[in-house]
Amino acid sequence: MYYTDISFLGTRTKVTNNNKSTLFLTIGGSPLPIAISLDILHVEYQQFVLIHSIETEKITDKIRDWLKSKYTIELNKINLLCVDSVSPSRVKNEIFKYLKNSSKDSDYTLGLCYTGGNKIMSLNSYETLSLWSEEHSINFISYYIDGKTNQFITENKSTETMVKLVDFLGKSSGFTVNDITRLHDWDYDPVFADNQQVVIQDLLLQIVSLSKDNNDMSKWLRWTKKEFKDKLIKKGKDISDKDVGDIEILLSGSPNLHDTMTKLRQITDILTGNIQIKTLSKAMRFKRPYTEVCGWFTGKWLEHWVYFCLKKLQLKDKYINEISMNATFTSTLYFELDVLMTRGYDLFVISCTTLSENRQGGFSDIKKKLFEISIRARQIGGFYANFALVSFVESPKELQEQLRNEFLEIPQNVAVFGLNDLIDLELKLDQWIDRCNEK
Repeated sequence: MYYTDISFLGTRTKVTNNNKSTLFLTIGGSPLPIAISLDILHVEYQQFVLIHSIETEKITDKIRDWLKSKYTIELNKINLLCVDSVSPSRVKNEIFKYLKNSSKDSDYTLGLCYTGGNKIMSLNSYETLSLWSEEHSINFISYYIDGKTNQFITENKSTETMVKLVDFLGKSSGFTVNDITRLHDWDYDPVFADNQQVVIQDLLLQIVSLSKDNNDMSKWLRWTKKEFKDKLIKKGKDISDKDVGDIEILLSGSPNLHDTMTKLRQITDILTGNIQIKTLSKAMRFKRPYTEVCGWFTGKWLEHWVYFCLKKLQLKDKYINEISMNATFTSTLYFELDVLMTRGYDLFVISCTTLSENRQGGFSDIKKKLFEISIRARQIGGFYANFALVSFVESPKELQEQLRNEFLEIPQNVAVFGLNDLIDLELKLDQWIDRCNEK
């Protein structure tokens, strides 16, 4: 047997006659590896057989529905085969029963993707299909994803060749966020901020420049709290968008914030005096004067900065498929995630907060945020989801060291960025994405 390493789909040996072909797939606890395999192979096969156990029945149903909706494959071409995944003989018997009704023509092809399922299911499926193909002189091709190297391995037993599809996770047409979240039963409602980005880009750059000096950033946070949060409180309740009226914000006279205030005047074209919130809202292309403006200045600007950095990376990286922000998810629960991105088949979830160390220098609040994003990321994207926290922590390395002591090891697809990372966030995100692609 010989090996060939390739870095793109086009040179991999494909099934020549998909009208006479059936692909078997063993289903395990995670739907994403199966979906990735189907994205690569669905055009090469006419029939699909999902081998599953009672325990993975729900996941199998998701994959079947996903395969039908994404690739418009008719349900009568997707067959479900339930086996006893702890009994080698029963796995073989169920597959043999199915094969008895299949074609025995010499130009027929049987495929098996055994990325999912336990060892008993995968091994015995392979042995059964391999034996059947030998007895009937049928072409047999097997596939699996090597989790350690991110390679998609194709083995053609008839020609004794093995092909390794290199770096396919990060370098492929890949999935949208919705492709991945639907596999995990979540409805996804995204927001794309490209229209606003043009208007607020210079203001964002100016705000982020304040992070060079902790004192400057502290003054910014105090000013936004006073003018947007404290001022817009009425009898203990938030003012509605209808009540904003002619409420004005008082621009800071602090020398540290002079350039930032200048940017606000340039956006609104108000060269002197105070600025009405409804004027600022219109200039920044917000639809809800109070709700969106107040939220943006008291923290959501950080989400826009992350979004802006990722959009710049997308210009250089053709494998980044989608970037969205403030996306809402509904299923058994309802929640919102700050920034999402897909690159190839990988999902990236980023949470943003202006929280930093507490007064005693501890990280309790930040750890809660990190724990929350880890749960949410895996709810919508499964075990393979990558997640990061962009915060105002001054010592992210110290936080990561504490996490290592508490959890022994931090996966390299998890990252924490601090206040001093904001200026170079585009570079830091790029490095993190590369590390995730190597996981």
